[in-house]
Amino acid sequence: MVAVNYALAPFVTLAEITRQCRAAVAWVHGHAREFGGDPSRIHVCGSSAGGHLAAMMLVPGWEADFGAPNNLVAGATLLSGLYDLEPIRLGHPNEWLKLSTTDATMLSPLLHMPERAVPLVVSYAPSETNEFKRQSETYMAAAIARGCPVRFVAMPGTNHYDIVFGLANRETPLANAVFETMGLT
Repeated sequence: MVAVNYALAPFVTLAEITRQCRAAVAWVHGHAREFGGDPSRIHVCGSSAGGHLAAMMLVPGWEADFGAPNNLVAGATLLSGLYDLEPIRLGHPNEWLKLSTTDATMLSPLLHMPERAVPLVVSYAPSETNEFKRQSETYMAAAIARGCPVRFVAMPGTNHYDIVFGLANRETPLANAVFETMGLT
C-alpha cells in the first residue's frame, strides 16, 4: 500500500493536484518491484476528493506525460466522490477552487471514462447529500456502459467522513469487495 499526498487547493489548482497524483502513480508503477510490488496490479482508492482523484487516474492517456505505459491502473475503489465538476463550478466551493468551464470539463472523470473494462468498487454513505449519491450512480452507470465490472457496496451506518474506515477492517463488505476486486481473496 502506498499513501499518496498532494498539495491542497486553494494554494494549488485542481489540475496541479491531479498532476501530482498522476506523477505519484507513475512513480509507484516505475518503482513497485523495488518494494516487492507488481506494477501490473496497481489499484487506486480514494474517498471524497480522493474519490475524484482516483477516478482521474482512470482517464485515458495521461500516462505518456510521465513516460509510463497506457492503462497502468488495474482497478479502483471510489468512495463518496464527485465525478462531474460542473455543479461545483456553479456553486459556493468555486469561490476558492476557481474552476473555469474548461477546468470543469477537463477535470470531470465522467467526461473521460476509461477506455477499457477497469474493475471498480464504488460506495457512498447513506447520509450523503443527494448530489454525492447522484454523481456516484451516474459514474457507475457510465462505467457499466463502458463494460467495466462495477461493484456497489452499501455501507450502512457510515457518513462522508468515516466510510473510509471500512477499508481498515478485513471483515467489512467494503474491504472484502476491494480484496476480491484485486484478486486477493
